[in-house]
Amino acid sequence: MDCVVLLHGLGRTPRSMRRLERSLRASGYDTLNVGYPSFCARVEGLARLVAERIAAGRPGGGAADGGRLHLVGHSLGGILIRWIIVHRPPPGLARVVLLAAPNQGSRLADATAPWLSWLMRPLPDLTTDETNAAHTLPTPAGVPIGVIAGSWDWTVPVERAGLRGAADFVVARSGHMFLPDVREVHELTARFLATARFRL
Repeated sequence: MDCVVLLHGLGRTPRSMRRLERSLRASGYDTLNVGYPSFCARVEGLARLVAERIAAGRPGGGAADGGRLHLVGHSLGGILIRWIIVHRPPPGLARVVLLAAPNQGSRLADATAPWLSWLMRPLPDLTTDETNAAHTLPTPAGVPIGVIAGSWDWTVPVERAGLRGAADFVVARSGHMFLPDVREVHELTARFLATARFRL
């Protein structure tokens, strides 16, 4: 059975991904909803921790049963996924969906990083500075990546969610925080995991 790893965003918990998790389980996927201390380290440190938790928590411990692995991340979780697929790709990795990830950086992070990065340590990696992790991580060939942006997302506007080299891009009717709760997003995510496209 294919397994989908879900990663929440900055300041959230696995609870924020539970509706999406239930929907994917109903579509026939096993799931691993990974928590991580999103305030406590920069992107690289958090991504290394998440990669270890994926390896430890994946059903079967790997790809021995022939099942593929998919990664779905919201906001910061999407940037962690991009780091993982470049530096620590798990066995059997098949498809990736990024939900409102600040792939081009976030102007809200620009405004808050000078004041709050002591508390929210990933913030400098999420700004529009072209030298940070959100900008410099390459998009690997051979791993289809789908990007879903929110139509009224003021944290990561549509133009900031795009990723060069992504297989597909779509805009859902949602803001930022509750994008993983939206039924349209559930349907789009399941379709991309099955076909590597959002629209057939």
